[in-house]
Amino acid sequence: MKRLVSVQWQLSEANMAKSINVDMIKGADSAAKYPSEHQIPVKKTPVAEEYTIFKTVPGAVLRGRRLKVKASTTTLWASNPRNFSPNKDISDLRPLIKESGGNTQAVDARLVEGKIEIIAGSRRRQVCIEEGLDLTIDLYEEVSNEQAHYIAYTENVRKDVDLLSQACYLRSRFNELKANDNTMTVEIFSNMHNMKPRNMHYYLAASNLPDSILSSANQRDQWSLRMANKLKYYFDALTKSGMKEDDVVKQAKLPLSTPSLVLNALKKLTLQFENSGEPKHEEKYTLKTDKSGVCKIVTPKLSEEQVKKLKAFLEAL
Repeated sequence: MKRLVSVQWQLSEANMAKSINVDMIKGADSAAKYPSEHQIPVKKTPVAEEYTIFKTVPGAVLRGRRLKVKASTTTLWASNPRNFSPNKDISDLRPLIKESGGNTQAVDARLVEGKIEIIAGSRRRQVCIEEGLDLTIDLYEEVSNEQAHYIAYTENVRKDVDLLSQACYLRSRFNELKANDNTMTVEIFSNMHNMKPRNMHYYLAASNLPDSILSSANQRDQWSLRMANKLKYYFDALTKSGMKEDDVVKQAKLPLSTPSLVLNALKKLTLQFENSGEPKHEEKYTLKTDKSGVCKIVTPKLSEEQVKKLKAFLEAL
């Protein structure tokens, strides 16, 4: 009897364990999901951080924001040599920026006295102005002049600044220092830039040329200091002979492709004047007297202004 009771209890206990195990399996099965059924939380970048950018400069990390502004409302930083390039060649950038609806590579900028100052990216700015497009900028907070110089240098090393643009920059910088310190001289300024005073004089002299002459060669990066000195010499010789800037450009058929062609054209023009003894642009005239004694003045074609002056001169006789 005792043996029968023991066997029944063991069977009952086994059935209970089996029931519990099945219930646990069913419960686990109802809660189980395939990996694809689980919802993985997605991290969202805070809105405040979406437009925050950083730039590392010596000794600091600049914080700024990427913005779109009207290009014509911005100014250029006066201490970037590339910003002094007259008549910038933007033919390579125009179709790219125009097609994309603006510059895809932002330009570096800072805020100075309430105005946005472009540190580097003058060509992209120029295209956006001419095409009426918004300019994408990286506007940094509290950028010192030293940090701005570093940013400009980093951008400019991608392509060397041409010699004539460098000359215009040096002239601007020298005038700025001279205005704040009367003791500033070319010699001191030369030492600041590790340059011989003679070469600095050449740079400063070339910077005084008008934009039409500074842009006389399409291949601006081919100018050397020696060639720039010759450019200044020929232009001064022509203007001292009485020739106007527009006449020099017209008769030399500027601009030309290379600096060498420009110098050859100006040299030829200068020799013509030296041989003739008078500038070619001055109108020659002859006096003719007919049988009746009437004197006639024969000249090349004159402009309306020249005709008025001639009449006034004759009436004053």
